[in-house]
Amino acid sequence: MNQIQEVYGKKVNQGKVFYYVRFKGKPESENSWVPAESLGNLNEIPGKFEIKSNEESVIRTRKGSFSAGDEVEKVVQIVWNEEKNESMGEIQWKSNTLYNSLYPLNYLHELCPKEMCEVYYSLLKFTYTP
Repeated sequence: MNQIQEVYGKKVNQGKVFYYVRFKGKPESENSWVPAESLGNLNEIPGKFEIKSNEESVIRTRKGSFSAGDEVEKVVQIVWNEEKNESMGEIQWKSNTLYNSLYPLNYLHELCPKEMCEVYYSLLKFTYTP
């Protein structure tokens, strides 16, 4: 596994702990959620999420949801869901007390088109050849 530069977040999904990490030498666009057991000794990682600050150690109250009227901050990443055999977008909600949520991309295109355009634009690579 790549070396971890910093841990930015923590979540629990179906009883498993995941950390949102940035890998050394990689751009922020390649940050990802990694299972805790894959990280080894978290005490050796600089900027550990749990001790960065009290402000970041917010207790998440519930999973964010469109049906609850929660506002979308951004689409964090696009992932492939093997179980459902479809592409999913991970939503970060404006309220920092909400867990991130996964939704099918076709659903997100309808509910948050601006945020979907932003994530697609961030993935574009432009090259110029004279």
